[in-house]
Amino acid sequence: MHPVAHSLPESLRSNLSERLNLRLADLIDLQAQYRIAHWNVRGPQFIALHELLGSLAGELDGAIDDVAERIAQLGGEAEGSLQVVVRRTGITEASAGQTAKIDRLTVAAVGVASRVRTDIDDVAYLGDALTADLLTGIGRLLDKQVWFLDSHQRT
Repeated sequence: MHPVAHSLPESLRSNLSERLNLRLADLIDLQAQYRIAHWNVRGPQFIALHELLGSLAGELDGAIDDVAERIAQLGGEAEGSLQVVVRRTGITEASAGQTAKIDRLTVAAVGVASRVRTDIDDVAYLGDALTADLLTGIGRLLDKQVWFLDSHQRT
């Protein structure tokens, strides 16, 4: 932990930073998977999916930056290198030919949203309403993204 002027005790800030680094890995991975699907989508729904996936990836820019900056505010180190993301992400790797499958992306986004929900409750219980509020906004964004992906699959 880096020394910072903060009202929360260092042990709590350290715990929060570790938890936020896990969500940072999830968000970076989810964004990368959206981008890969955006690049590789094919078929009769090409334009709609290409634009949707590009939009979803772009929407995560702010969430990723907010999480990384919150880690820094707490005195932690935002760890977003690809090597760290691969070790920490909770998203399973896509198999060959699965990169542009909307159902797989939906499952990935639902998983990240679920972990964010758990963190909201845990962080609130620990007494950091500000981090819980940050995660609540990210949870809202992820729920919207899941809705878009799921709605696209419905007939």
